Amino acid sequence: MKDIFKEQLIKRKPNIQTTLSKIAIITGAIALAAAVMLFEVIVVFAPFIWAGIVIAVVIVLKRFSVEFEYALTNHDLDIDIIIAKSRRKKCLSCNVRDFEAFRPVGTTEFEHAFSSAHERKDFSSGAGERHEFLFNKGGKKLRVVFEPNDEILTAMLPFLKRGTYPTGMSARNK
Repeated sequence: MKDIFKEQLIKRKPNIQTTLSKIAIITGAIALAAAVMLFEVIVVFAPFIWAGIVIAVVIVLKRFSVEFEYALTNHDLDIDIIIAKSRRKKCLSCNVRDFEAFRPVGTTEFEHAFSSAHERKDFSSGAGERHEFLFNKGGKKLRVVFEPNDEILTAMLPFLKRGTYPTGMSARNK
């Protein structure tokens, strides 16, 4: 069998929580910058303090730029998070053959298996067609949501154990 390598990059879409957080950070920075003017002792240093506030706000706001990278090498799936297009962190590494269940998000098949999960991780943008799988990690059942494209789905399906995914499921028929 030929070696398989597929990868995909997904940018997380901003939701209401991240938008409100950004507004709170900017509002707090403006309030802090205005508060600097109230203290006569530090007014001389105000331009430096304001510059520090602006730099801090830019650094913190960049952390809201999140991308996920899915890499499928043969039957191994790796999910990494990329923050601010500069820092990468490995989030998950698993073997597709170890999945206990696999399905599109929103379907009711294998509901009993998925309801027994101890923890849920979401590595998707929140906007596209999402899938979820269940597997054991360190003795706990982990429910993982991700957003694979057709290439990754097509490459994964042959490695899934029979009976762990909905009948009739293929890359096009999600």
